Amino acid sequence: MKEKNKITIAILVSLFIDILILWLLVVPAFRGISKASSSLLSYKKRLVLIKGEIANFQDFETHRQLYLKNLQEMDNLVQEQLFIDKEIPSDLVNFCQKEALEKNLQLKITPLVISPQKEKERKPPFDFLDLSIKVEGSFPEFLRFLKRLENSPWLIEVRQVNISKQEEKINANLLIRGYVKARNNKKN
Repeated sequence: MKEKNKITIAILVSLFIDILILWLLVVPAFRGISKASSSLLSYKKRLVLIKGEIANFQDFETHRQLYLKNLQEMDNLVQEQLFIDKEIPSDLVNFCQKEALEKNLQLKITPLVISPQKEKERKPPFDFLDLSIKVEGSFPEFLRFLKRLENSPWLIEVRQVNISKQEEKINANLLIRGYVKARNNKKN
C-alpha cells in the first residue's frame, strides 16, 4: 500500500502543480490576451474615426473654394434679405405704408436723429436705424399691423409702444430699431 499511496500522492501533487501552473500562468495570459484584443479593437475604431476625419479634411481642402463661395453667397443673401438699407430704407417704408393702407391706419414714419457725440459713443455689434412710427386707427387693426411689422422679413426690434385712446380710435407711437446692412458690403 505504500507504493499505492506514493503513486496517489505523486498524482495529487502533480495535479496540484498543474492546477497551480494553469492558475498562475495560463489564466493571466488569457486575461492579457483579452485586454490586448479589446485594446486593439479600440485602437482600430479610433483609427477608422481618424481616417474618416482625414478624409473629411481632405474633402474640405479640395472643395474649400466652393465652400467659401457658398458662404459668401449666404452672407450676401442675409445682408440683402434681413437687413435694412440705412441710406434709403424705402423697402421698409413701403412695407409699412402698404400694411397701414390695408388695415385702414394713418401712418407717419420719422427717422430718429442721434447726435454726433452719441453716435460716436455707441458701439453696438450691429449698426442700426431707429425710427419713430405714429399710427392712428382702430386698436385691432393696429395690433395686426404691429404683428406684421414684427414678422416682417427684416431684423426689427420694437423698442417702445405708447398708446392713447381718443373716442373710437387710438394713437400709437412706436420706436423701432431696424438692423442695417454692413457698410463694407454695400453695392456701388
